[in-house]
Amino acid sequence: MMNENDMNMMELTDADLEAVAGGRDIVATAPVKVYMGPGLDFSVLGYMDRGEALSYAGDSMQDEHGVRWYRVRFRDTTGWVSSRYSKKR
Repeated sequence: MMNENDMNMMELTDADLEAVAGGRDIVATAPVKVYMGPGLDFSVLGYMDRGEALSYAGDSMQDEHGVRWYRVRFRDTTGWVSSRYSKKR
């Protein structure tokens, strides 16, 4: 069981939170699909409208076509968005 002193030692700074959470948003530059994985071969989870932002989940991958994909927090899960239609903010 944790006491108050233990909880104080676990407090994270803004820099710690940024490192854990990715610290940035991914903003749609055009309407874009959110996929289950980093590529068009994965199922679609949903959509982002132009200007909509999702939290960056701290991971990205490049597909076989050289397109960068960002992992984002989407609803109650994570998904992937193409850098062709989004950017980091």
